Amino acid sequence: EFLNLFDAGLSEWPDGLDSLPNLKKLSLRRNVLPEVPRSVADMDGLVWLDLGETQLSSLPDEIGGMANLTTLYLNENTLQSLPSGIGALRRLTYLNADRNALTAIPPELCEVGSLRWLRLRTCTRLGDTRHKFRRPRGHLRCLAFLSFFLDFLHRVGQFGPVGSHQLCNTGKIIRWQRSLRCLCLQRGEQRLFQR
Repeated sequence: EFLNLFDAGLSEWPDGLDSLPNLKKLSLRRNVLPEVPRSVADMDGLVWLDLGETQLSSLPDEIGGMANLTTLYLNENTLQSLPSGIGALRRLTYLNADRNALTAIPPELCEVGSLRWLRLRTCTRLGDTRHKFRRPRGHLRCLAFLSFFLDFLHRVGQFGPVGSHQLCNTGKIIRWQRSLRCLCLQRGEQRLFQR
């Protein structure tokens, strides 16, 4: 069951969504949502959620309770951080956080072993995340598509050979799984590299 509330003129989270047990896909894109309620955890049947362009500035940790979520759009908001609860989304395969004010990536994101697509383009405020973006063995093992703002590399460290999928920092090498199939780098609106 798909509920499409795209550009519906909403100014708050709609009541009763957690009482729709058959709801699998929900789009709230282009509404004004000052916050996502903690009861979002009760929507554990949801597999696809679009919260893009909703003026969100924060997400509750309880989003991690959405056990079946595979696709999450958070793009074009004012998020400065992602909640640590995001690490509990063990089935998440696609995360789009493009065009946010993110200053860091939570280390818990690296624990989402099912993640295949990670989009962080035009997140120009990402700080030094070298200590948070480590990939312990077995984590992010499915990551195949990575897209982010080029200046992020200057904050993480120098970029190693694309063929070996390395991010380097202060002598440490973080090797991405061989599953990485696409790497997209951009500066501003200009795409500089795509593999």
